[in-house]
Amino acid sequence: MKIKNQIVVLIAVLFLSSNLSQAQNYTDVFSKLVKEKLESQSPGGSVLVSKNGKIIYNYHFGKANLELDASTTAESVYRIASVSKQFTAIAILKLAEEGKLAISDNITKYINDYPTQGNTITIEHLLSHTSGIKDYLSIEGFNKAFQRNDMSPKELIDYFKNEPMDFKSGTKYNYSSSGYIILGHIIELVSNQTYQDYMQEHIFEPLNLSNTSYDDTFSLIENRVSGYQKKGNNYVNPDFLSMTLPYAAGSLLSTTEDLFKWNQALATYKLVSAKTLNAAYSRYTLQSGRPSLHGYGWKIGNVQDVKAVKHSGGINGFVSQVLSIPEKDIYVAILTNSQNVDDIEDIASQLAAIALDKPYELNEIELSKSKMESANGIYENEFGERKYVRYEDKNLLLFDAGQTKNKLIPFKDNAFYIENTLITWSIKQDNEDIHLVENNTNRITNWKRIDATLKSIKPKKVKPNELKIYIGKYELGPNFYFEVKIDNNTLIGQIREDQKELIPIGNHQFIARDIDAKLTFNSDKKKIISLTLDQGREMVAKKVE
Repeated sequence: MKIKNQIVVLIAVLFLSSNLSQAQNYTDVFSKLVKEKLESQSPGGSVLVSKNGKIIYNYHFGKANLELDASTTAESVYRIASVSKQFTAIAILKLAEEGKLAISDNITKYINDYPTQGNTITIEHLLSHTSGIKDYLSIEGFNKAFQRNDMSPKELIDYFKNEPMDFKSGTKYNYSSSGYIILGHIIELVSNQTYQDYMQEHIFEPLNLSNTSYDDTFSLIENRVSGYQKKGNNYVNPDFLSMTLPYAAGSLLSTTEDLFKWNQALATYKLVSAKTLNAAYSRYTLQSGRPSLHGYGWKIGNVQDVKAVKHSGGINGFVSQVLSIPEKDIYVAILTNSQNVDDIEDIASQLAAIALDKPYELNEIELSKSKMESANGIYENEFGERKYVRYEDKNLLLFDAGQTKNKLIPFKDNAFYIENTLITWSIKQDNEDIHLVENNTNRITNWKRIDATLKSIKPKKVKPNELKIYIGKYELGPNFYFEVKIDNNTLIGQIREDQKELIPIGNHQFIARDIDAKLTFNSDKKKIISLTLDQGREMVAKKVE
C-alpha cells in the first residue's frame, strides 16, 4: 500500500513538473516576441495570454506615466478604443434576448427621423458594418478643434446622419464607427438609462469588472495610464479628445485581466446564449452571398487555420488588440499607451499561435528558378477578382493589375510568405488545375489559375550612358508630370514625391520594380518625344523638358 501511494505521489510530481516546464517555455517564447516586436514601440504596455481558462502569461512593461516615472502593473487601466465595440454589441444582443428589441428592426423604429436615403437599415447592419452609413471619423470636419467638443449621442448622430450613404445597406462591408454610435443611442432609448449607466449596471458589475468603465477625462480614475504619441524620436502627450465622441464605439477603459474575465464570461454564456454568441462570432453574409470580414462586434479570422475572433483599437494615445480562439480556449489581450504601435494584430496572432503549439515559422528557404517560375500565371477567385504571379529579376512577385508588387518569399516547397507579415500563399494542384491559396489571418481565399502564359521577366543589360536619352519631364496632364532621372547609374521614374526604379526589359521598354507598370519611350528616330505608361490603362505623356 505504501509503495502504491509513493507511485501516485511520484506521478503527481512528474505531472506538476511537466506543467511548470511547459509554462516556463511559454513564458520564455512569449517574452522574446514581446521584447522584439512590442516594447520598442510604446512607453508601456500589458500583455496577457490564457489557455484552457488559465492565465499562462501576464506581463507588464515600461511606464504608465513618463513624467512621474510610474511603472505599469496588473491594475494599469488603458483606453481600449474600438475593442469597446464588442461590449456594445453584446449589450444589444442581450437586450434582443430579453425581447426588448430585434436585430432585424429598422433603426427608424427607434430614431424615427433618421434619413435612411431609401435604404432599409437594420440593427444587424450596424452591428456588422454593412449599413453603408459614412464613418463619422472620416468626415473632413472631424479635426483637432472639433475633437475638443463635448456632444450628446443625438448631437453626434446629427453630425453624420445627412452624409451621403457609401452604398446600399447589406450589399458591402465598410468599417464604420457611426453604426456603433447609433447602437449606443438605441441602448439608451430601450433601457431608459445612459449608455454609461447601462454598461455599469448590466455588464461591468455583474461580471466583477472592477477596473472597466466609461472613460471620463475629468474624473479621477485609479491606475489610469497616460497615453502618448511619437514626435520624431520622442514621446509627447496626445491631442485632446472629448470621450463623448468615441462614445459606444470606443470610450471604454479596461485592464488585461478584466478583458480576460470578460472573455471567460462570454465563453460560459453568462451574458448571452451559445446561439447568440455563435452568431456574433460568424461572418455576416452580404446580399451577394459573399461573407464579410465581421460578425457582430468582432472581426473573424484565423490563427494557423483555426478560427479566431478579434478586434483592434486605436485612439489618441493608445493602441489595443484582443484575440480569442474559442475552439481551443485561447485568449490574448494587448494594451499599449502609444498611438503609434504597428503590427499589433500580427503580434497577437503570433502569441496565440505559440499558445496553440503551432508557432509561425516563416524562415526563407532557397527554391530553384524553375520551381518559382512554375507558379507564373493569372489567378481568379470565385468573385472574379484576379491576382498576378510573375518571376521577375530573380524574385517571384504577386500583384493586382496596376498595383504594388509583393515579393513571395519561399518557406516551404510550395508555400510563400510576404515579408514582415503573416500572410502566406500556397500553391496546390487539384487534378489538372493549379490553385493559389491565400491565408492572411482574416480569411482564406482560393484563387484558380486561369492563364499560365504569363512570362518571366529578365532585365536587359543597358550601359549607364545609354540611359541618358530618357532623362526629362513628361506631361501626363495639366501641372502633372512624370519625371525621369538617373541616380547611381539607375533609371528612376518619379511622380510628385513617389519614386520607382525602372528596369530595362527591351528596346526603349521598362517596368517599375515595385509596382505593376510598364513604360515604353517613344522616339522619332532622332530623340525621345514621349512615353506610354501602362498601369491598367494606357496614358501617353509628351516630353516637355
